[in-house]
Amino acid sequence: MADLWQSQRIITTIADLVRRARLAGTPVVWVRHQGPGLQAGSEEWQIVGELMPEPGEQLIEKRFGDSFAETTLDDALAAVGASHLWITGAQSDFCVRSTLFGALYRGYDATLVEDAHTTADASYESLAFSGEQLVALVNKLAWTTRLPGVASRLCKAADVAFSPAERLDDDDKLEAIEAEEQAEEDAEDVAMGLGDPDTDA
Repeated sequence: MADLWQSQRIITTIADLVRRARLAGTPVVWVRHQGPGLQAGSEEWQIVGELMPEPGEQLIEKRFGDSFAETTLDDALAAVGASHLWITGAQSDFCVRSTLFGALYRGYDATLVEDAHTTADASYESLAFSGEQLVALVNKLAWTTRLPGVASRLCKAADVAFSPAERLDDDDKLEAIEAEEQAEEDAEDVAMGLGDPDTDA
């Protein structure tokens, strides 16, 4: 976390989400990566002090970006009856992105907490990207992804609702937002000459 974009703010935000989840009785599952620069037992591999698992909380060790790949994460989620995941952490363009899609492809609804993940600056060939830009890109991927039978969602930490009653209200809001998005897409199709969405077969 030391060299990542706004790391201390992200740590504080995640810590507050974890506290709220515990108070609501929502299971918290931790994932830790091993690999080059994150050797098991090294200082870099340790979970930061503000984010420590409590006794009884699952800690999954992984070696690939997708937290489900060759781990027991699926079993751990099944054991607590999870069907919807709130995803936070680092790094946005690697493990967070891979785990978001890994969850969706395995049939989980997944919400990326847009202000609770981070990454480092990066470059590819002649292009340079700031950590902030990469976070924004992954947020856009979460917001615009549509797959059959599952929901990919995006929300701010302050809007995460862990209790059943809050989730029901949140789902009502989501339906209204998705309806508005669909109306905008239909309007864009008409504007580009793709036809009338009400009459196309």
